[in-house]
Amino acid sequence: MKRVLIFISFFVFLKAYFAVELRCYECNSSGCDYTSACAEGEVCLTIFSKVGNTVKVADKICGKKEHCGQSFSQLVRGQKETNFTSCCESHRCIPSEKNAFRNGIMCPFCTKEGSMECTPTNYECMGKANVCYTYTAPGRIIRGCGSKELCGDPMNSFITFEDDGGRTNCTEKSTEDSG
Repeated sequence: MKRVLIFISFFVFLKAYFAVELRCYECNSSGCDYTSACAEGEVCLTIFSKVGNTVKVADKICGKKEHCGQSFSQLVRGQKETNFTSCCESHRCIPSEKNAFRNGIMCPFCTKEGSMECTPTNYECMGKANVCYTYTAPGRIIRGCGSKELCGDPMNSFITFEDDGGRTNCTEKSTEDSG
Protein backbone atom coordinates (compact mmCIF):
# COMPACT_ATOMS: atom_id res chain seq x y z
CA MET A 1 0.00 0.00 0.00
CA LYS A 2 2.85 2.36 0.85
CA ARG A 3 4.37 1.78 -2.62
CA VAL A 4 1.05 2.63 -4.27
CA LEU A 5 0.81 5.91 -2.33
CA ILE A 6 4.38 6.84 -3.23
CA PHE A 7 3.69 6.05 -6.89
CA ILE A 8 0.46 8.11 -6.86
CA SER A 9 2.21 11.02 -5.12
CA PHE A 10 5.03 10.92 -7.67
CA PHE A 11 2.52 10.81 -10.55
CA VAL A 12 0.61 13.83 -9.14
CA PHE A 13 3.91 15.72 -8.74
CA LEU A 14 4.92 14.98 -12.36
CA LYS A 15 1.52 16.03 -13.68
CA ALA A 16 1.66 19.31 -11.72
CA TYR A 17 5.27 19.95 -12.79
CA PHE A 18 4.61 19.48 -16.50
CA ALA A 19 1.22 21.27 -16.49
CA VAL A 20 2.79 24.67 -15.85
CA GLU A 21 1.76 27.63 -17.95
CA LEU A 22 3.48 28.41 -21.22
CA ARG A 23 6.69 30.42 -20.79
CA CYS A 24 7.85 32.64 -23.66
CA TYR A 25 10.85 34.83 -24.28
CA GLU A 26 10.08 38.53 -23.85
CA CYS A 27 12.07 41.68 -24.53
CA ASN A 28 13.08 44.42 -22.11
CA SER A 29 15.73 47.14 -22.18
CA SER A 30 18.46 44.52 -21.65
CA GLY A 31 17.41 42.32 -24.58
CA CYS A 32 15.11 39.42 -25.35
CA ASP A 33 16.66 36.74 -23.15
CA TYR A 34 14.28 36.45 -20.21
CA THR A 35 11.07 34.42 -20.04
CA SER A 36 7.63 35.29 -18.80
CA ALA A 37 4.59 33.17 -17.97
CA CYS A 38 1.74 33.61 -20.43
CA ALA A 39 -1.93 33.79 -19.60
CA GLU A 40 -4.11 30.85 -20.52
CA GLY A 41 -4.77 30.79 -24.29
CA GLU A 42 -1.78 32.97 -25.21
CA VAL A 43 1.08 31.94 -27.51
CA CYS A 44 4.71 33.01 -27.93
CA LEU A 45 4.58 35.85 -30.46
CA THR A 46 7.54 37.56 -32.12
CA ILE A 47 7.21 40.79 -34.09
CA PHE A 48 9.85 41.05 -36.80
CA SER A 49 10.80 44.24 -38.66
CA LYS A 50 12.20 44.09 -42.19
CA VAL A 51 13.85 47.10 -43.86
CA GLY A 52 15.63 46.35 -47.13
CA ASN A 53 17.13 42.87 -46.79
CA THR A 54 17.61 43.12 -43.02
CA VAL A 55 15.18 41.33 -40.70
CA LYS A 56 15.37 42.10 -36.97
CA VAL A 57 13.35 41.10 -33.93
CA ALA A 58 11.26 44.12 -32.90
CA ASP A 59 9.63 42.48 -29.87
CA LYS A 60 8.83 39.14 -28.23
CA ILE A 61 5.72 38.81 -26.10
CA CYS A 62 2.99 36.47 -24.92
CA GLY A 63 0.24 37.29 -27.39
CA LYS A 64 -3.15 36.44 -28.78
CA LYS A 65 -3.32 33.59 -31.28
CA GLU A 66 -5.39 35.88 -33.56
CA HIS A 67 -2.31 38.13 -33.97
CA CYS A 68 -0.19 35.33 -35.48
CA GLY A 69 0.81 35.47 -39.14
CA GLN A 70 -0.11 39.12 -39.68
CA SER A 71 1.86 41.60 -41.79
CA PHE A 72 1.87 45.38 -42.04
CA SER A 73 3.98 47.64 -44.29
CA GLN A 74 4.46 51.40 -44.61
CA LEU A 75 7.10 53.93 -45.59
CA VAL A 76 9.28 55.12 -42.72
CA ARG A 77 11.71 57.94 -43.55
CA GLY A 78 11.41 57.06 -47.24
CA GLN A 79 12.09 53.32 -46.82
CA LYS A 80 9.58 50.48 -46.92
CA GLU A 81 9.34 48.86 -43.48
CA THR A 82 7.41 45.64 -42.96
CA ASN A 83 6.43 44.37 -39.55
CA PHE A 84 5.13 40.82 -39.33
CA THR A 85 4.28 38.35 -36.62
CA SER A 86 5.16 34.72 -36.14
CA CYS A 87 4.06 32.44 -33.30
CA CYS A 88 4.80 29.14 -31.64
CA GLU A 89 3.09 27.28 -28.83
CA SER A 90 5.73 25.30 -26.94
CA HIS A 91 7.70 26.17 -23.82
CA ARG A 92 10.47 28.74 -24.64
CA CYS A 93 10.00 28.24 -28.38
CA ILE A 94 11.45 30.62 -30.97
CA PRO A 95 9.10 31.60 -33.85
CA SER A 96 10.57 31.64 -37.35
CA GLU A 97 10.75 34.44 -39.92
CA LYS A 98 8.51 32.47 -42.28
CA ASN A 99 6.26 35.45 -43.10
CA ALA A 100 9.10 37.44 -44.71
CA PHE A 101 8.20 36.34 -48.26
CA ARG A 102 7.05 38.62 -51.09
CA ASN A 103 3.51 37.73 -52.15
CA GLY A 104 3.01 39.42 -55.54
CA ILE A 105 0.35 41.88 -54.31
CA MET A 106 1.14 45.51 -55.12
CA CYS A 107 -0.17 48.49 -53.14
CA PRO A 108 0.44 52.25 -53.30
CA PHE A 109 2.71 53.48 -50.48
CA CYS A 110 3.25 56.98 -49.16
CA THR A 111 3.45 58.82 -45.85
CA LYS A 112 2.94 62.53 -45.37
CA GLU A 113 2.75 64.57 -42.18
CA GLY A 114 1.10 67.99 -42.33
CA SER A 115 -0.98 67.15 -45.40
CA MET A 116 -3.90 65.00 -46.48
CA GLU A 117 -2.32 64.14 -49.84
CA CYS A 118 0.78 62.25 -50.88
CA THR A 119 2.22 60.90 -54.12
CA PRO A 120 2.22 57.10 -53.89
CA THR A 121 4.76 54.61 -55.24
CA ASN A 122 3.75 50.97 -55.71
CA TYR A 123 5.53 48.37 -53.56
CA GLU A 124 5.08 44.65 -53.25
CA CYS A 125 3.42 43.39 -50.08
CA MET A 126 4.83 40.64 -47.89
CA GLY A 127 3.53 37.63 -46.03
CA LYS A 128 -0.23 37.40 -45.67
CA ALA A 129 -0.81 41.10 -46.40
CA ASN A 130 -3.73 41.20 -48.82
CA VAL A 131 -5.25 44.65 -48.34
CA CYS A 132 -4.11 48.08 -49.45
CA TYR A 133 -4.95 50.63 -46.78
CA THR A 134 -5.19 54.39 -46.55
CA TYR A 135 -5.09 55.86 -43.07
CA THR A 136 -6.06 59.49 -42.64
CA ALA A 137 -6.04 61.67 -39.53
CA PRO A 138 -6.01 65.45 -39.27
CA GLY A 139 -2.82 66.54 -41.06
CA ARG A 140 -1.59 63.01 -41.76
CA ILE A 141 -1.91 60.31 -44.42
CA ILE A 142 -0.33 56.85 -44.59
CA ARG A 143 -0.79 54.33 -47.41
CA GLY A 144 0.56 50.80 -47.51
CA CYS A 145 -0.48 47.17 -47.21
CA GLY A 146 -1.47 44.92 -44.37
CA SER A 147 -3.29 41.80 -43.27
CA LYS A 148 -7.08 41.80 -43.45
CA GLU A 149 -7.23 42.15 -39.64
CA LEU A 150 -5.92 45.73 -39.94
CA CYS A 151 -9.24 46.73 -41.48
CA GLY A 152 -11.53 44.57 -39.40
CA ASP A 153 -11.90 44.30 -35.66
CA PRO A 154 -8.98 46.22 -34.08
CA MET A 155 -8.91 43.66 -31.25
CA ASN A 156 -7.76 41.02 -33.76
CA SER A 157 -5.00 43.17 -35.30
CA PHE A 158 -1.52 43.47 -33.85
CA ILE A 159 -1.39 47.08 -35.13
CA THR A 160 -4.08 49.76 -34.98
CA PHE A 161 -4.13 53.44 -35.93
CA GLU A 162 -7.48 54.67 -34.70
CA ASP A 163 -6.32 55.83 -31.27
CA ASP A 164 -5.60 59.32 -32.67
CA GLY A 165 -9.05 59.83 -34.22
CA GLY A 166 -8.15 58.79 -37.76
CA ARG A 167 -9.83 56.40 -40.17
CA THR A 168 -8.56 53.39 -42.06
CA ASN A 169 -10.03 52.51 -45.46
CA CYS A 170 -9.04 49.23 -47.11
CA THR A 171 -9.23 47.57 -50.49
CA GLU A 172 -8.73 43.81 -50.65
CA LYS A 173 -6.24 42.77 -53.34
CA SER A 174 -5.06 39.61 -55.03
CA THR A 175 -2.12 38.89 -57.31
CA GLU A 176 -4.51 39.12 -60.29
CA ASP A 177 -5.41 42.71 -59.28
CA SER A 178 -1.75 43.67 -59.10
CA GLY A 179 -0.60 42.48 -62.51
